[in-house]
Formats: sequence, C-alpha cells, structure tokens
Amino acid sequence: MQHRKIGVIGAGAWGTALATLLAGRGHDTLIWALEPDCVTSINTQHVNRLYLPDVPLDKTLKATSDLADLAGRDAILCVAPAQHTRTSLQKFAPYSRQGLPVILCSKGIEVGSLAMMTDVLSEELPDVIPAVLSGPSFA
Repeated sequence: MQHRKIGVIGAGAWGTALATLLAGRGHDTLIWALEPDCVTSINTQHVNRLYLPDVPLDKTLKATSDLADLAGRDAILCVAPAQHTRTSLQKFAPYSRQGLPVILCSKGIEVGSLAMMTDVLSEELPDVIPAVLSGPSFA
C-alpha cells in the first residue's frame, strides 16, 4: 500500500468520517477544522466532540486550524458544506499547486451563483486536478 499524505478541508461529520477512514488505511491524514475546540478534541481525545461525538477516531488522525498546514499534501478532500466551499477554496488557494488532486465531497449548488461545486472548484483553483466523490448520502 502506498502511504499518501492527505489533507481534508472540513471537519464536520462527513469530513471527519472520511479522514478517519483514510487514516485507518495507513494514510498520513491531516484534517482542517474552523473551530479550535474541534481541533483540540481530535488531537487530544481522538473524537470530534462537535460533529461526530460517538465515534472514536483513528489515533493517527491529526487536526489543524491552519490551512497552511495542508500545503505539500499529495491530495486534498474538500468536504466543506456547499455554501462554504468557495470561501474554503479561496482560503486554501495560496497553498495549492498545479496538478494537485482535489476531490470534492460535498453535494449541492451554490445559492448565490447557482454554480455546481465543480464550477466553483474550477473558478477558484483552476490548476488542480478535479475529482468528485459521489454516492449515497452520508445521512
């Protein structure tokens, strides 16, 4: 198995579930959370008390509140809610690079622009390799 360095933008229930799955499969996984309490609970108690309180997380999963820490990762999963995807990608843009795989993991249409998430990604990070994770609802 190839061990890859994966970054996850968004530490809600879906982002946390994906991140702990990746970490449990041997990937060096770092998840970004907006909330400092979320970062602390993931790093010290191996649980996301805010969004996934009853699920123990892989002990190798690490969290950060600084998007700069995701620079240099082999791939990024963007799991921010649809209405926050553009802002999250804009904030990550300084740390992105040409050819970086970015996997969109949120469904929806941006309310203000009626843009699909793939359109938002191509507008904000035009030099990345886009991908989409789709399937049944996490709910």
